[in-house]
Amino acid sequence: MRNALIGTGIGAGAGLAIGAAADHGSNCSQTSFGCIVPPKVGKEALTPLGAIVGAIIGAVLLTGGWHEIYRAR
Repeated sequence: MRNALIGTGIGAGAGLAIGAAADHGSNCSQTSFGCIVPPKVGKEALTPLGAIVGAIIGAVLLTGGWHEIYRAR
């Protein structure tokens, strides 16, 4: 559960960053007819998609378990 939540946060952040870059790269304006994807769709679509993918990857990846590094006396 913990890894899935961490993966959700990382995936959502990555999806938001990629979506923002995609939205910034699209040269859409109100008078442009060459625009295929409306503005802000990259952030709106890729953020939840990244969160879902991140949650799945986080849930599937195994951690190494508990490793004691230092024991207090």
